[in-house]
Amino acid sequence: MSANHVLIGHTERINLIKKLNHNQIVSVSDDKTIRIWNISDGMLVRTFTQHSSRIQALEILEENRFATGSCDNSIRIWSHTHHEFRFNAHNDCILYLKRINSTHLASSSTDKLIKLWNLKTKEFVRDFIGHESGSIRSLEYLNNRTLISVSSDGTIKFWNIDTGSLLNSLWHNSFGRFLAIFNNFTQLFLSHNHIIRTFDLSTSNSILNSSFPANGTISIGVQHCFEVLLNGTFILATNNGFVVLWTGHSEQPLGYFHNSKIITAIADLKNPCKILLIK
Repeated sequence: MSANHVLIGHTERINLIKKLNHNQIVSVSDDKTIRIWNISDGMLVRTFTQHSSRIQALEILEENRFATGSCDNSIRIWSHTHHEFRFNAHNDCILYLKRINSTHLASSSTDKLIKLWNLKTKEFVRDFIGHESGSIRSLEYLNNRTLISVSSDGTIKFWNIDTGSLLNSLWHNSFGRFLAIFNNFTQLFLSHNHIIRTFDLSTSNSILNSSFPANGTISIGVQHCFEVLLNGTFILATNNGFVVLWTGHSEQPLGYFHNSKIITAIADLKNPCKILLIK
């Protein structure tokens, strides 16, 4: 795999990258900065420095507008040209942001809480309380007004987005890291440690368990970052340099390759032949 451009600017680990518009991506980093880049030539367009601690969450709200969450406990809302406003959000590091619709955003944190925010009125809406311990690492949203969360307390929880009430809880018995919904909102994908699990959302049953391949010479490590591609394929990068392609229907990966450096972020550029890997 060859690189078209090398993007140089961040001084510490890059945590997330996402496509912002047809020719730009946005990246966030432990160096406390947000950077916007041109896809076509790899040039740095703009740097934002308003966060005072590492940035671990990034969500695209609409074209040219995005949200970030930081270990300064704040959520900030941005356009591609300027900072718009902030929420003084959680009591600890913000780990994940999920767009619900054009007016609402959900956030999760190491403070065990999920919060819902109104982007139009710039107000806090409600808490979702129920995870007993650990960090809430990922959120997903179903069209039937259900919010899904996964935590290092070993549970996947389903919430009523309108009331904040807990609808259901599944035990996954591990440190859940990434969630994804596929097959027209009928199946849920969970990755944790060396295992991938697929759940049937109509019954809440686990229908597939897949383990990363390991033999005498190859051992694919723990998932480090994750992206769902347009064609329904998942791409995972691990903490020992492997990049793995998978689908939710297979017990074995479609393929994998090894990189000499650990990949810390992945972005789908919405082009079948272009995936951005950040080392």
